[in-house]
Amino acid sequence: MFVADQALRGGLSDTFEVFDISVSSVTHNPDNVLFSLSLLAYRTLSGIAGAAIAFVALSFLFGGGAFKDLKSDLERRLEAA
Repeated sequence: MFVADQALRGGLSDTFEVFDISVSSVTHNPDNVLFSLSLLAYRTLSGIAGAAIAFVALSFLFGGGAFKDLKSDLERRLEAA
């Protein structure tokens, strides 16, 4: 549950901190510097992954760039078949 809580906090940016929402009551010890830095890196990567997923989904939905070309190519192939 702690890992899921941290992933949600990283992937959804500061939403969980701002509204003090948590999935588990377990928290980390900020005095343990190595663990805190590892947790920061994990949450940063979770945030980047969440932003990348949102970007790709929005690009696909609104037909931006290469997705639009791919879609039209697939449509042409479907009509030809």
